[in-house]
Parts: sequence; C-alpha cells; structure tokens
Amino acid sequence: MRSFISGISESWIAIGLIIGAWLNWKIVAGRLRVQTEHHNNALTLPDFFTSRFEDHSKILRVISAIVILVFFTIYCASGVVAGARLFESTFGMSYQTALWAGAAATILYTLVGGFLAVSWTDTVQASLMFFALILTPVFVIIAVGGWSDSLAVIEAKSLENLDMLKGLNFVAVISLLGWGLGYFGQPHILARFMAADSHRSIRTARRIGMTWMVLCLAGAVAVGFFGIAWFQNNPTLAVGVNANAERVFIELARILFNPWIAGILLSAILAAVMSTLSCQLLVCSSALTEDLYKGLLRKNASQKELVWVGRLMVLLVALIAIGAGG
Repeated sequence: MRSFISGISESWIAIGLIIGAWLNWKIVAGRLRVQTEHHNNALTLPDFFTSRFEDHSKILRVISAIVILVFFTIYCASGVVAGARLFESTFGMSYQTALWAGAAATILYTLVGGFLAVSWTDTVQASLMFFALILTPVFVIIAVGGWSDSLAVIEAKSLENLDMLKGLNFVAVISLLGWGLGYFGQPHILARFMAADSHRSIRTARRIGMTWMVLCLAGAVAVGFFGIAWFQNNPTLAVGVNANAERVFIELARILFNPWIAGILLSAILAAVMSTLSCQLLVCSSALTEDLYKGLLRKNASQKELVWVGRLMVLLVALIAIGAGG
C-alpha cells in the first residue's frame, strides 16, 4: 500500500519479497525436509539442530528455543496490537476491549485445534486475502475509467509516480530488495517446510504458494498505485487517506463497495493478522513444549500430556503478548 505515497517505485519491496520467498522455497525447503526426515522427523528447529549437530549437552536446544521465545513473543505482541487497532477503528471499541476481542479470535482456534486448525484456517484466510487484493484494484481501475485513464490521472498528478527509480540509487534499490532476506530465518515459515508430507510435495507447494504470493503482492501494490488516481478524481473523499495513507485499502473498500462486500474485504486485513499471529503462537508453544518441557524435564511425556501442555503454553504466550500490547 506504500505505493499510494511514493508511486510504483515502492514495488521494489514486493519484488524483493517475491525473490526471497522463491529462493527460500527453492534452496531451503526441500533440503530442510530431507534433513528432518533423516533426523527423527524433528518437529522444531531446536530439535533439528540438536540432532543434526549431535549436541548431547542440549545447550544448542536451550539457546535456540529461548531466542525463538523472546523474539516471537514480542512479534506476537505486534500482531495482537494490529488486530486491536483494526477492531478499534472498525467497531468503535475502546482499545483495551479491542485488544482482548482481537486476540481471542485467534487464540481460541489455535488453543483448541493446534497445527491442523491453523493450517485449515490459513487456507481460508489466504483465499480471503487473495479475493480482496485482486478484486479491489480491478474495481478502482473501472471506477476511474479504465487502465489508460487511470495511468493518465496518475501521470498528471506527478510523472515521478510512474518512475521505478524515483529518489532511489543503486544502494537504495538493493536495500529494498533486501526485505526478501527475512524469509530465510523465519521459524514459523521453516516450521511449515518441516511439516510437509515429504520432500516430494515441496515442488507443488512452492508453485501454489508463489502463485498466491505474486498475485497478492501485485494486488497490494495496485491498490495503492491506482488509489492515487481514484482519490485524485475524488478529493472530497480523501480525508481519511490524507490523514493516514496506510488506510487507502480500508477507505477504497468502504467507499466503492456495498457494506456487506466491504465487510468481507476488510476482514481480509484481520485474516492476515490472524494467520501470522497463529503461526507465531504455535512456534512459541512448540519451543516451550517440545524443546524445553519434553526435551529437558519430561523426556517420556505422553502425547496427551504434551497436547495439554502445548495448549497451556499457547495461552501463556498469548497472555504475555496481550500484556505487552496493552
């Protein structure tokens, strides 16, 4: 959506994310799944590291689990805050009420259903995001008068909006592309690779995942970019985006669509928050349950015991994230 502020030059971030995600799938995913198969089908990264490097002292397990817990709990807090802000602005709730309501929506199904529930809900949430990010820019372009008219309005406002290198030098472009490097070390993404049926399914998963990602990122850039043209033609309705340019998707959905359709489109924002937050909660819960509780305290714990401990850990991490977000 940053393309609403700076034009098409902001698409370098999207390009970097696509390249980074594709390389992560191509280089890491298959190899990681093969390695986990050879190392007792490790469920978590600390478990894999311990087996892969034959760390009998368990120091590597403890350190990596603690690093994941500390940083991902903070990451969870940012997701809780994002959900709270959405509930606050949409329903007119107080921030504290919105904080608990937004968090409860994700905690409930993660707590009860675990990884399987998160996987199924992620599928629904991804479909919702895809629908919203493809439909919205199409309607914006139609409302302005078509592709050519939209580009003409954007060019008339500022020719720099069509310049891929607006205000950028080589170092700046590389820095924007560098956003894609983050995919290689994200535990919640690597955990998905490790959870694949086998390394043979990685190729199909990569094709599906990358197709979804390319279309969604293109849609996100298009919403901001063509939003320039729509609000240029309708300046009296641009109060919301002038105050906060990040609201461009929310404002376009609210103005252009029937309230029922707008509600579905806006729920895509919540879907994005919930999808990321649920993955982060699971990673933290797994680190506490598999790597610290089972790995150090209860090596022979039953599966039923681990399920209940995992649920308690989800709740614990969620409450800490809510406290930090409050």
